[in-house]
Amino acid sequence: MPSSFGASLVLRRRYARMQRVQPEAAAAGVPALLVRRAGAFAVHVLLFAVVLIGSSRFIADLQQETVPDAFRGPSVDLCDVVATAAGSPTSICFRIGDTLYSSTSPNAPAKILVPAILVMFGNSVVWASRRGASLGMSVFGLRVVRRDTGALAGGDRLLLRWVSWLADGFAFFLVGIGATLGTAGQRRLGDLLAGTVVVTESSVGAAPVLGPALIRLRPAATTDGAQWDAAPQFDDAGPPPRPLT
Repeated sequence: MPSSFGASLVLRRRYARMQRVQPEAAAAGVPALLVRRAGAFAVHVLLFAVVLIGSSRFIADLQQETVPDAFRGPSVDLCDVVATAAGSPTSICFRIGDTLYSSTSPNAPAKILVPAILVMFGNSVVWASRRGASLGMSVFGLRVVRRDTGALAGGDRLLLRWVSWLADGFAFFLVGIGATLGTAGQRRLGDLLAGTVVVTESSVGAAPVLGPALIRLRPAATTDGAQWDAAPQFDDAGPPPRPLT
């Protein structure tokens, strides 16, 4: 039976090896992981756009027509013209250049947005709870796992992560981008609230060890006043340990 000192040394070595492993960088490093996440986000945006276009055309009956020359003056209320011709008020009416988009279908905005929201909910929560990732993440070999165990995230965490897009998407997604670049493990607000981490598919099951943030802004005192500089950031486990000698 090994002595307590020997057992302690073995545990220290195992812990050090675990600390040196970063599941996020297992495939090709953190930058490559961010490229995959950007690709997954692009797939989601494309899916959302396709559903919006489809629901606006086939559910909300959004009409598109070129504005005649006689009605292009600034004094002409095109929405009133459409409503008068249709015999009912327009629920959507806007103009982009010389093209007018309008719909007299009741509750047209809801008919456009609700299907898109339901599809995104199904993709990010229902589908992801079965596969461990949404459609876009599955395409790019990513998975959402629990921060504490590395197991696939459950439906409750995925739901909280999805709802948090209301905060991450604020100011044209600048909040989510800033959180991703400025937190250890590149976690957006949804990940921080849900206790999740995005890793490569091959890293599922291993307890994630968060690497340093890519960007961290902190005030640096100077003779001219406070300035901002970049500094590395680590998770609550601290910086990576030195290699054992």
